[in-house]
Amino acid sequence: MPENPRGVVQPLDWPALVAETIRRRKDEGLTQAQHAGLAGVGRTTVVAFDQRDTSITLSRALAILGVVGLVAENNANPQDAFVSVCRQRWNDLVGKLPDDAPARQVHGHYSFDCEVVGPITRLSPKRLLVVLDKSVVRYTGWPPFWVPTREDLAPVCDESGVECWLGNPEPERVFDDAAHSDYWRASTDGRLYLQRGYQEDGSDVLQPGTFFDITLPIWRAWEGLSHAARFATLTAPVGDPEIRFRVRYTGLGGRDLAS
Repeated sequence: MPENPRGVVQPLDWPALVAETIRRRKDEGLTQAQHAGLAGVGRTTVVAFDQRDTSITLSRALAILGVVGLVAENNANPQDAFVSVCRQRWNDLVGKLPDDAPARQVHGHYSFDCEVVGPITRLSPKRLLVVLDKSVVRYTGWPPFWVPTREDLAPVCDESGVECWLGNPEPERVFDDAAHSDYWRASTDGRLYLQRGYQEDGSDVLQPGTFFDITLPIWRAWEGLSHAARFATLTAPVGDPEIRFRVRYTGLGGRDLAS
């Protein structure tokens, strides 16, 4: 290859990039539908990508590439780095589940992430767990960042925070659908992440992945924001704490709005 003293970026070898994406997908045991769900695009978009269709948008192509680690994420922001670690951890947890396991959230999911801005009281992991439990708000039944007390479902503390995965198939549970397969993590420096499948995809009436409720996103976002506000109040030592809160939805392509 000729020298490139000015550091000019080389043209993309698109066929090779597509081939490598397909290889990595197979290595991770993902189907096209699962890949699409994780990328937040429709299955037809993944099919077009596999066929080297260059008419799909750049944002969708990057989302597909990102699922298999072919896009370098910009993790200069500590919160973005935290979220990236959480998503990778979730991928590792569900990696050994059957292809049709609801906890894989193959039709899509939504996530909350939050950081408390400014000085906070740095808590031990065990004290952090107590604060998380006190921050839970109950409005519509299944609250975000719910802290189970059953030993086989209880959160786990480590040196940097607390983690809970409700998608674990081993414990016996009443609900095992995507909407009850939460993964959440909280860090001792005031960062939160939660990922949950859609309640709509557990419906016995309509086909999963085909509709999106008009009101549920408003309820869920408000519950997440309320929890974040309570968490900030309990961790910030003085004053009126500031929080940065984000909501992200994947797998909405092809759905109809319904009530």
